[in-house]
Amino acid sequence: MADSEEPASETRRTTKPGVGSDRTIRAPCARVGDRFRDRLLHLLLFASAYIMMEHVARASFGEPLTHTDALYFTVTVFTTVGFGDITAHTEAARLLVTFQMITDVIVIGLGIQAIIEAARRRGRAGQPTR
Repeated sequence: MADSEEPASETRRTTKPGVGSDRTIRAPCARVGDRFRDRLLHLLLFASAYIMMEHVARASFGEPLTHTDALYFTVTVFTTVGFGDITAHTEAARLLVTFQMITDVIVIGLGIQAIIEAARRRGRAGQPTR
């Protein structure tokens, strides 16, 4: 790809009627459906990692984890509810849970940023916010 070209998923070229020159219009990074899919994949990635960890080292958590338990634990950590019924016992499990907590904060921050940016774009377009 040449230096002046940008990926098609991020930009598109258009010619404004009556102007004769083309300009680049930046499309939003991701649609709402893409963002939802990314959040769901984020949760499933950690649930899968917890299942694999449980199979490799049975003492990693306070109790044996089923697939449902791993997803429950992942969502509990993501939502910061932290019931405490499933806990990380080994250092490796604690490191993975800590990594999930850090990435969760980033994911939540990106979600908030997307909402704020959408509200700003809507305000600039002269549309009333609801």
